[in-house]
Amino acid sequence: MVCSAAQQSKKKKGAARDSGGFGGFGSAKQGSTPKTTCPCGSRNLYGDCCGKYHTKKALPKTAEELMRSRYAAYAKGLVDYIVDTTHPDNPLAQKDGGVSLRKDVIATCKKISWDKLVVLETENVSENEAYVTFQTYFKVKGQQGQRSQGFHTQSFVEKSRFLKSSDGVWLYENGEQDWEGNQWV
Repeated sequence: MVCSAAQQSKKKKGAARDSGGFGGFGSAKQGSTPKTTCPCGSRNLYGDCCGKYHTKKALPKTAEELMRSRYAAYAKGLVDYIVDTTHPDNPLAQKDGGVSLRKDVIATCKKISWDKLVVLETENVSENEAYVTFQTYFKVKGQQGQRSQGFHTQSFVEKSRFLKSSDGVWLYENGEQDWEGNQWV
């Protein structure tokens, strides 16, 4: 079973694919098992979806599957998976042997509770390059002040670039974030 059923076309644009989220504040990190719903929002069981990538039983076949699995890894705090699926050309991977990348991922996993993922577009530029544009909704844990009331949900849109390695494995190279949510929509 794949995380996204509609990945056959060269480029998909138009109606966003709402992934439905994965529950309330912090729920993805608590009690996730192969028989719970996957944090990527596919509505598939975690073990049949991104769990098989996280446990190295399979490799994502598409850039969108990798993006969803990385989102689920952030939601579950799987730092090694995120670092391992980052392309060596990523600026933080290049800096200081990847130490900054690891620190950034750890800090993000500790501070953010991921609520929902919406894939807006998948563009396969070539066999070895693709872009996935998505919107994610999240809350900052322990936020103080006005935004902390009611666990204020924030959002951004990101257009991520994915490249295949020489051995055919999809990796996240980099992404541009749009905090206004209208640059690529």
